[in-house]
Amino acid sequence: SMEIGDWNLANEIRAEIFLPHNVDDQIYCTLTSGRRTEGMSEDDGYRFNAIATYDAGYAGLDADIAHRRAAMFIKPNYFLIFDELTGEGQHTYEAFFHFMPYRVLIDPDTRAVRTGRMTPPNLEILPLINMTPRLICGQNDPVQGWLAIGGQDVPAPVAIYKKRATLPFRTGYALVPFTDGTTAGVTSRITCHDDTWNVRITHPEGHTDRIKMDWCDTRGPVLI
Repeated sequence: SMEIGDWNLANEIRAEIFLPHNVDDQIYCTLTSGRRTEGMSEDDGYRFNAIATYDAGYAGLDADIAHRRAAMFIKPNYFLIFDELTGEGQHTYEAFFHFMPYRVLIDPDTRAVRTGRMTPPNLEILPLINMTPRLICGQNDPVQGWLAIGGQDVPAPVAIYKKRATLPFRTGYALVPFTDGTTAGVTSRITCHDDTWNVRITHPEGHTDRIKMDWCDTRGPVLI
């Protein structure tokens, strides 16, 4: 795993580390159920890719659905996550980000979710497409937004991004830690050409990372 202040961002292909999510209120099954690892790679010490597909993760749904995830770590300090659901018909996608019991805020302009700790570091999650989040904390029915600490159930915020869409559905997120100010100051821009996304991530100091995500390429995202 890679330590970034208080954030432990693991590079192992594990769904609950990166992005738990539901389809039509059906949570994915076990980690080994239908998982097919497609690749892990590292180039010139600047990025790390991990890609896997789960094709038996949603027992009980009428339609067969496969979930493919590509996670890219761009050194020194942030992740890009690309999610694709394939199958047929229209379905509801929900992505869950679980936080420690910190103050968590939603940016109404960028729809980013970020922690608001008084002492850094903080973490910002920026959706790459138009998705509006909501926050849940300490909910009992259904149970959501809790964390076990010292044998006690403690309310802890969960950010949920939800989208009703016809498959295939594709989305992505930037996970950016920051130590100065109240926001990471990162912006994103996507240009789509058929099955290819050209993503630009611009940092507050002016540096821009350019990433090509060809959804038909098993190698996953490429830094260009």
